[in-house]
Amino acid sequence: MINKLFVPKSKVLIAPLNWGLGHATRCIPIINHLLEAQCNVTIATDKEALNLLRLEFPRLAFVELPAYMVHYKHRSLAFNILSQFPKFAKIFRAEKKRIDRLQEKEKFDLIISDCRYGIRSKNAKNILITHQLNLQFDNKLVRALSNAANSFFIKKFDEVWVPDFKDHRLSGALSKNKDLVNVKFLGGLSRFTKQDMDLIFDVCVVLSGPEPKRTILESKLLDILSKRKDLNIAFVCGTQKEAAPPYSPNLTMHNFLESKKLNQLLNASKLVLSRTGYTTLMDLSALSKKAILIPTPGQSEQEYLGKWHKKNDLFQILEEHEIDHLNDLLG
Repeated sequence: MINKLFVPKSKVLIAPLNWGLGHATRCIPIINHLLEAQCNVTIATDKEALNLLRLEFPRLAFVELPAYMVHYKHRSLAFNILSQFPKFAKIFRAEKKRIDRLQEKEKFDLIISDCRYGIRSKNAKNILITHQLNLQFDNKLVRALSNAANSFFIKKFDEVWVPDFKDHRLSGALSKNKDLVNVKFLGGLSRFTKQDMDLIFDVCVVLSGPEPKRTILESKLLDILSKRKDLNIAFVCGTQKEAAPPYSPNLTMHNFLESKKLNQLLNASKLVLSRTGYTTLMDLSALSKKAILIPTPGQSEQEYLGKWHKKNDLFQILEEHEIDHLNDLLG
């Protein structure tokens, strides 16, 4: 399906949002397809996503974009967005100007943006990758206003590519919007492949996402899991420091792993413990892995996905305020 969407030997800019690593990692299979089609690919992003993709594709050209640097200071995602809106608006304008100048110089045939709404040009075909066509907020007014704004920006793109299966959706109602045209479903996108391997680890913890939520969950999990001497646990912190700290004999610690090594680690684990990030759900589906998933408090998308998958019994869902019950699920 993906291969049919590309014109061979096109000049392509692909720009994933750096809001957690999921946007960058789900772009990896798309970049590989572009390279197979002999396209000339440039990657534009910032900070952790930029570092990750440089490791994956060291020979490609890179452009550093302004960083949104989202912070979860409040319980409500809507309030977090509103409180940081002036900063986001400034960055949006800055990345739009950066792309306009870059397009004048490079003349890309195709610009692919993963949830960066300022990454488009009137002089190229513009693609938006997103599974969030129908934002899910509990407050009806917030939902209506947010979806009106979301649809306004989505319609500025020539096509929308949804990384999901049209007939059995991992994203639930998030990807259902009959008012949008030129929507194509790509199926699940994952950088990982299922491998027949011996199971070495009882649990593999994989963390990522904006601070301080990532660090808070890491601290809680380390406190609980370091006491489970009966379990062999791999712990991937999701940070790009020089070395992971030693913690406990039953924990094999990693700060960050490139795709090939993380793929092997996940395949060698009985159970995955992670957030309910959408890319994580696609990865788990590709690997056919059982998982315990913890939605990020205040992040409406993850809270919705937690409720959706708990209702459909696809994964075990544990709220962060119920973290003390983790041992009950682990057995």
